[in-house]
Amino acid sequence: MRQFLSIFFFFIELLSFAQPEKVKNLERFDEKLYHFGFTIGINTGDFGMDFDISKVDSLLGVETVKQSGFNLGIVTDLHLGPYWNIRFIPSLSFAQRNLEYRFLQPDNKVKLISRPVESTYLLFPVNFKYRSERLNNFAAYLVAGGNYSLDLASKHDVDNAQNSPEDVVIKLKRHHKIFGLG
Repeated sequence: MRQFLSIFFFFIELLSFAQPEKVKNLERFDEKLYHFGFTIGINTGDFGMDFDISKVDSLLGVETVKQSGFNLGIVTDLHLGPYWNIRFIPSLSFAQRNLEYRFLQPDNKVKLISRPVESTYLLFPVNFKYRSERLNNFAAYLVAGGNYSLDLASKHDVDNAQNSPEDVVIKLKRHHKIFGLG
């Protein structure tokens, strides 16, 4: 019986080994002080609107129709230590949204006016990244940071006092700041 238990535990021990360590992909990559890359992405634009509907008595409503756009950027990653990185990703983003206005005409018919609003943003995100120790070719990470964006197509300073509803210029804020955790 004792020999049987010895053989049994020997085979159990052979079967109970943890996963063998795999060959690491780009093993020296984590040791570099900095590295560069690029990003290509898609986006969808939307609006958060702030207007007083009482100033335009014939305006029934405004709706946003989202459109797709794209981003191009350069990744600059600086390793601060074995687990911390700081990442700067300057990007150029192209976006479009369509605004659909509904006006009440004097004959009680509703007139629909659709206006495209195009934006070209310069994005300047700075992120801090915490990455866990690498296990084989896997590591978990947490990213937090902020983003400053500049809308190059903004027409914030235009005076709409003399314009008819069809010729009104959409005023967009030129500067945006966002902070988040991802």
